[in-house]
Amino acid sequence: MKKRAGFTLVEVMIAVMIIAVVISSLLKLFSTNATFFDRLYSKSNLSMNSSLLLGFGDTYGFEKDEITLDELTKEFRVEDELRQKLKNTKVQINYKDILILDTKDFEDNAENVATDDQLEDLQNAPDTGFSLEIGKTSFTINNNTTSYLRIKLP
Repeated sequence: MKKRAGFTLVEVMIAVMIIAVVISSLLKLFSTNATFFDRLYSKSNLSMNSSLLLGFGDTYGFEKDEITLDELTKEFRVEDELRQKLKNTKVQINYKDILILDTKDFEDNAENVATDDQLEDLQNAPDTGFSLEIGKTSFTINNNTTSYLRIKLP
């Protein structure tokens, strides 16, 4: 029998296939991680930007509006590069009323079930009625949306 000096074609093909499978698995793993971290980065930015909007209290979030993040930072010293980036970031604000509670409705209900003594106390009590508005504010920034429940007092 003759001694071989190299590998056969079949052995080389099997080695190439094994290496190709390992490389494709590694590429799939890295692309999945990159997608995950990109999504995480987008959610983090959305959270920071929306908390900036919520930090202005009653100024933003109780109406339908479109603003740029640059409008929020006019009072602050910000680098020109960051200000330009904020100027290019548009925010769509949507507000929807969910529930309006008026305490006068509760007082009317209480009169229907109150005893005579309690009814007299209700009639002599000062008017403390106020309304409470519960709504949902949605911020859309760069095709990402986040929503918050908001309580508005008069």
